[in-house]
Formats: sequence, C-alpha cells, structure tokens
Amino acid sequence: MDITKIIASELGIRIEQVEATIKLIDEGNTIPFISRYRKEVTGGLNDEVLRSLDERLTYLRNLDDKKRQVLSSIEEQGKLTDELKKKIEEAMTMVVVDDLYRPYRPKRRTRAMIAKERGLEPLAKIILAQETTTPILETAKEYCNEEVKTEQTEDDNVTDINSKLEEKKVDDQIKDLQSKVEASEDKYKRLQAEYSNYIRRTQQEKETIGVFANEKIITELIPVIDNMERALDACPDKEEALYKGVDLVYKQLKDSLVKFGVEEIEAQDADFDPNVHMAVMQESIDGVEPNKVVMVLQKGYKLGTKVIRPTMVKVSC
Repeated sequence: MDITKIIASELGIRIEQVEATIKLIDEGNTIPFISRYRKEVTGGLNDEVLRSLDERLTYLRNLDDKKRQVLSSIEEQGKLTDELKKKIEEAMTMVVVDDLYRPYRPKRRTRAMIAKERGLEPLAKIILAQETTTPILETAKEYCNEEVKTEQTEDDNVTDINSKLEEKKVDDQIKDLQSKVEASEDKYKRLQAEYSNYIRRTQQEKETIGVFANEKIITELIPVIDNMERALDACPDKEEALYKGVDLVYKQLKDSLVKFGVEEIEAQDADFDPNVHMAVMQESIDGVEPNKVVMVLQKGYKLGTKVIRPTMVKVSC
C-alpha cells in the first residue's frame, strides 16, 4: 500500500508535498509549527489540509500494521491462501480487515475453558449434582495443584488496587510531562525559525546598506559621465588619439559603475513612466502614439531598484 499516493489522491495535492510533510512530521514537528513556519517546504499547505494529512497518515499506518499482524496470525495457522492475502492487502479500512480476519481469529479463552484445562471439570459436575456429603472446600482441595491458584486474600486485592492506582498516577504524570516537553519543543522551533528570519533580514539589510553607501559618490560621478559624453559627441575626428583616450576612460568609468549596481534607464521610444522619467517637453508628432518618449534630453540612472536620477525626456502628446 503506497500511503503517499493514497493521501495525495484523497487531498488533491502533489506527491512531493505529501512526502515533504510526512518527513517533517516524522522529525517531530507539530502541525501548528509546520503550518506557520514551513510553508516553503510543504508548498503552502494550510492548517486544515495538514491536519487531514496527519490524521490519514496515522490511520493508514495503523491499517498497515493491522494487516501485517493479521497476515502473520493467519499464516501461523497455516490457513493463508493467495486469494485471502490479496483481499487483506487491498483492504482500505480496519472494518474490512476485521471482517476478513474474523473466521481465523483465535477464540478468547474463558474461565470455564481454563478450568477444564486444569482438570476442574469433575469438581464442577460434583458441585452441580450436589451428590457429595463432604464439605465443598474439602472436596475442592483434592483438585488443587500448582496450576490452580488459590483465591487472593483481601489484603492482596487492596495492594493490587493501590498498585494500579499508583501506576495510573505515574502514567498521568508522564503524559503531563510529555505535553510540556512538546510545548517547549514547539516554542523552541518557533524561536529558531524567528532567529533564522532575523539573520536573513539582517543580511539583506547589510547588503542593501552596502549598495546604497556609495550613492553619494555615484551621484557626483554621473555629471562627469554627462560631460565626457558631450565631449565625445563634440569631437569631429573619431580617429584622433585624444578622442580614443577619452572614450577609453569613459568606458572604464561606466564599467566601474555597473559593478556597483548602477544601471542606465532605457527611455527612447518607451512608454512614458513618471516613476523613472521626467517630462520637460511635449510635442505632437504624426504617426506617434501619445505618451511615447520621442527624445532623451538627459540620461537617467538607477542604483539597484532606486532611481538616483530620472531620465529627462520629450514626450509625444
């Protein structure tokens, strides 16, 4: 019986989700903890689905154990056929397994059966027939042996009761301690998950601080890039050594800014976006849709996701 496939089919979820959840349960994680802090592992299963999964997992595992016990018992009796084995293995409920096992279940030994085994049947017949003149206790002594235990005294009974009460008290204490341990484990796992989230957030904040720490310097360098671009555009001889030298420095500077996360904002022929563009002129142009960038007047830049200078543009109207 493939428990994983059965649960996945019944709950309408993926096998991978069932396998991941079973692993978490077997590791000792509680359903509330899994539901709250392990959504990325279970694929976002909610509390209701997780509880249904846990209940079905427990039932199907118990059913699997029951089948093994029944098959073993019938096989020991030498009565297990291939057909019966198949029916038991394909059974999906405890009731069906019990129904199949009923004809082969060993009969419960009653007190009367035990008395017969110990040779007390003749004594029972004498008592029922009331044919003896000897006191019953005297007659019964003749049938007493090592297998026939004498009746417990009242003190023995009291001791036995007290012992059972003490055992129950100890069991209750154990269950209470187990409950407290589970609660403590759940609290510890919650704290562990919260600490992991804190470490991740702190790391992200450090990375963000590292990126934006250079913002002021980069902002000062952008006008330098503007001036270098104007100088290159104004140079009439592209083969001149001075032009090539300035162009080389310009490209190195641009590459350095890219390494720090600076990105030029694309604008030409794009839809106007007030978040990254700054419109300073409008013009009606035939064949051009409204709100299209038709000219870039000054380049804009982003540092990561932050706009450090919007692109200055002319927009169609």
